[in-house]
Amino acid sequence: MNKLLFWRQTENTYIDEKEKSERKKYTRDGERRYKYLAAKVVRFYYIAFSISVLIVLTTFTIAITNASHYDVVDSGSGEDTEEKLAGTTLFLADRTYHPNTNQAEFLFQVSREPIYQKQPIQMIVAERKTKKELKSRLLELNEEYMLVIVNDVPENWKEIVFDFGENELLVDTNTEVKTSHLLTKSDEEIIKEGEMKQCSFFFSEYKTPKVKGYANMSDDDYLRYYADKQIDAADELMTKYAKAIQTLDKDVEHMNKQIEQLKDDKKYQTETTQLETDQSIKSIQSEQDKIRSKVQETKLGIKQLNDRKGKLEEWLSDHPA
Repeated sequence: MNKLLFWRQTENTYIDEKEKSERKKYTRDGERRYKYLAAKVVRFYYIAFSISVLIVLTTFTIAITNASHYDVVDSGSGEDTEEKLAGTTLFLADRTYHPNTNQAEFLFQVSREPIYQKQPIQMIVAERKTKKELKSRLLELNEEYMLVIVNDVPENWKEIVFDFGENELLVDTNTEVKTSHLLTKSDEEIIKEGEMKQCSFFFSEYKTPKVKGYANMSDDDYLRYYADKQIDAADELMTKYAKAIQTLDKDVEHMNKQIEQLKDDKKYQTETTQLETDQSIKSIQSEQDKIRSKVQETKLGIKQLNDRKGKLEEWLSDHPA
């Protein structure tokens, strides 16, 4: 009660702050508190031990917190991401996830060596976080495309892993070939299977487009859907390539004018300056050759896209809705 009535206390009744601090160092019996810490060496080891315990506890807490965490990876799409098996190269061309049906489709563009055309490709699909294998099936659209349909995808999935495998095909050179065609029914003794070549793709949920799915779609419905998408994509690319060729042609034409101007300038130049001008003309002509080469490559790309589009249209005509 006296402590609450502090306004009645005189200045002499207040304890000096320094004295208070000194009193806290001792017990009521007059013994110094924590007297074992008075020595500097003991104090150092005590502090070091405390810091060590703190570090261990912090590390343990972080480890427990991040035990189930992993960095999400996405292999991406396009030719730059292609992987190779024994005689097959493939890369992702398109993908879609349907949250309402827990299904996802992944379209791969495939290129196979002739001897591997009928060689089966083995595949396992799993959700990376849970390591649970997912139900999947592989459909061939044509020799250039295959579609993987994945069912029962977990609602909270983060990343799907695709493992592909293909056995090597080895030709036994010691066997006498009695036919001009290698792949015949009697060639089982000629072609032997070697070791399996594998590759993996990782596809994340956040980079996979999401659209509403329909549970009653057949396999042909999915193939038609992606065939149409690839035709549209081919049309867009061919238009883009055609515009690029126009731009490159204009660049070559502009360089032709530069060369003509430089040739006219030579009439009024000294011999030394003419040599420098000739070097400039050669540099421009070298750049023109590079551009013309790029034009030819782009035209080849348009032809390949047009051929691919034709095959897809042929497949669609053979598999009407």
